[in-house]
Amino acid sequence: MENFCTFLITTVGLLMLVVPLWWLFYVENKTIQLGIITGFILLFLVMISSVTVAKPFESLAATAGYDNVTAALEELWR
Repeated sequence: MENFCTFLITTVGLLMLVVPLWWLFYVENKTIQLGIITGFILLFLVMISSVTVAKPFESLAATAGYDNVTAALEELWR
């Protein structure tokens, strides 16, 4: 069971980084791109808040880190 949980967490984490990058690559409208980014950031915050016992400021710090990593990867991609 522990191996399955590790696999699931790793897969979801990888998808949370890769999927928005691919999606943004194919969308040209800036408003839709901002919506995609905002949606994935909110999804990450909801996931962190609901599955961990982190305090609110810790969840926001993790979300800010996710946002920075996603933005850096997007810049490298372009």
